[in-house]
Amino acid sequence: MIRVKWFYRKQDVIQLAQKTLGIANDDLQYIGDNEVFATQHFDKVFADSIQSKCLVYGIAEYDELSLTDSSTTFFTRAQFDHQKFTLKPGFQEWERYCIC
Repeated sequence: MIRVKWFYRKQDVIQLAQKTLGIANDDLQYIGDNEVFATQHFDKVFADSIQSKCLVYGIAEYDELSLTDSSTTFFTRAQFDHQKFTLKPGFQEWERYCIC
């Protein structure tokens, strides 16, 4: 058994966004496809159930990477409290990057 930390992906947060996180539909586009949200949720799983190691960077570090594997490389700007259904920092406080 190995102890793992849970991260929520974009699709997990979108399901909660309108109800509890105060993120408008128009703003959902600003959540990156490879953005994840750390939680305080830990589990024990069988080591052989792990498919691969994931790398999680801050958004500035992620932006400077030249090549990434989108299936194992992610970035984060906020933590998700899975018990209170809140983001820290709140959505309006996130660091933003333009990709136009």
